[in-house]
Amino acid sequence: MKSTYFLESTDGKQLYNVHWQNNEPIGYVLIVHGYGEHIERYDEVASSFNKAGFSVFGYDFKAHGRSEGKDCYMVDFQEYLDDLGKVLNYLAFDKPFYFYGHSVGALTTITYLLNNKINEDLFRGCVFTGPALKISEDLSPLLQKMSSIIAAIAPRFKAAALPVDGISKVPEEQAKYKEDPYIYSDKICAAPGSAIIKATKKMQQSFGEVNFPFLVMHGKDDTIIEPKSSEMLYEGAASTDKEIVMWDNLAHEIMRSYEKEAVIKKMTDWMLERI
Repeated sequence: MKSTYFLESTDGKQLYNVHWQNNEPIGYVLIVHGYGEHIERYDEVASSFNKAGFSVFGYDFKAHGRSEGKDCYMVDFQEYLDDLGKVLNYLAFDKPFYFYGHSVGALTTITYLLNNKINEDLFRGCVFTGPALKISEDLSPLLQKMSSIIAAIAPRFKAAALPVDGISKVPEEQAKYKEDPYIYSDKICAAPGSAIIKATKKMQQSFGEVNFPFLVMHGKDDTIIEPKSSEMLYEGAASTDKEIVMWDNLAHEIMRSYEKEAVIKKMTDWMLERI
């Protein structure tokens, strides 16, 4: 069963939230999605988590999906962190819980955990797929080199678009991506692009502070986020409970690939082992 509701963001915008319910949950999962997409793309993943015994929550970033705002626009990465905090405070988990962060959602989750206290008695760890910790060097090199300058001069300048064929190698998934009215398919504005790039560079200096359990997975053929992102996190983290899985022949969204059943099973099994 799925229910939806709105929460107010830190700047007064309405954030669209989803709860995939399990009436007798053994624990909870909070899904933090990637840039340009929306939370209801995770119906299949959430359903699998439900069947494993978890109650699942998620929300659309501001200016994404059904949340208030336009063009996935934000000027400071702290906005994403503040909104994640709002959602967490509202949920107030009373059983073991996990985060599942994809791409920029993974970057948001890690950054939040490094800067905020959470209930360590109940927090069990994180699952990350395609974490946005190093943007592909082929994706808008000009924006990456001059992002702060462009953002300061023309924050709403539309600088770079995500390549649809980099999302997944499955034609049906590419078609769904193109046809989904809640996906932002226009070019990324300079301000959010710059904010995300700054956050990735800051995170690259902070891997040694990561000390919580995590599973990180990446498609080796990801052309949007460097597969090296996951390797950097795994190698640099101080965590004693950490695991990395690199998937051959998969693109950015490994949970929407030809291997999706195996990917989702791996995530689910990892969480069940730590409940």
